Amino acid sequence: MLTSTRSSRSMVRRGLRWTAMMMALAAMAAPAAAEIHVQAHYRCGEADAIQKQGGTETAPATKDSSSHGRDMIHVLGTLTYTRQVAKGAAGSSIALRISESGTCYSDDVNGFGLEGQKLGWGIEGWFMSSTANEANGDGTPAEKWFVGIGSPHNRNGMAIAQLGDQFVGILNGVTYVEARPALTVQPGQWIHLALVADADGNAKLYVNGDLHTTRNAQPGALLGKDAAHIGVRPGGDAKLKDGAVDEVRIFTFEGMFDPRDLLINQAESQTH
Repeated sequence: MLTSTRSSRSMVRRGLRWTAMMMALAAMAAPAAAEIHVQAHYRCGEADAIQKQGGTETAPATKDSSSHGRDMIHVLGTLTYTRQVAKGAAGSSIALRISESGTCYSDDVNGFGLEGQKLGWGIEGWFMSSTANEANGDGTPAEKWFVGIGSPHNRNGMAIAQLGDQFVGILNGVTYVEARPALTVQPGQWIHLALVADADGNAKLYVNGDLHTTRNAQPGALLGKDAAHIGVRPGGDAKLKDGAVDEVRIFTFEGMFDPRDLLINQAESQTH
């Protein structure tokens, strides 16, 4: 009986050692998740100098809450705000309205200062459109920007936009990163979107924290003078007619991106 007990214990110990060894090997084999580096975080209200003009809240600029100070100091029209924020945007009490009469962009003289570096880039935020379908004068789908960095149409940037009645990502040379099935705009409803592209041009579109689309695009490098834009494309066109943005974040990474780093997934993990 004693011999049988000792044998059982020995087998258990061997099994535990084997399990521990396999777990260690799996951890070594798995690619390490990349650490993200926040390049700008536009809280779209909480850090802005909100003023009240009659019944309307306005501000002179959209402030960068990261340590980089890449404020969107160039305002086209008047920036106005709304207290109707997305439920999943933790800590948000106010959001930036965008329209053809109120957009902004950062200083493209200093840019991000990361030219020539092989990095992955990501942009994320909460977005809301009040228009079910953006169309050109001839009825074809119109491209309207929510947020972007650089100039995707010149093969050196990325953006999240509304194309007709859909939300899309745009990457390096008019490569549309579209959800399948199509991500149809629901007017007045908030949605969290993230467009992430590694240094090799592999792009992923996340919807409310979950991966929806993967697309390979031609790699592109952001230039030293590239600016960030909200509600407008470089050159001043592609303005969204009516919508809102909140908690916009721009980040870089090296290696494999971990979606748990997205703001919406961080908020959900803190509530469970």
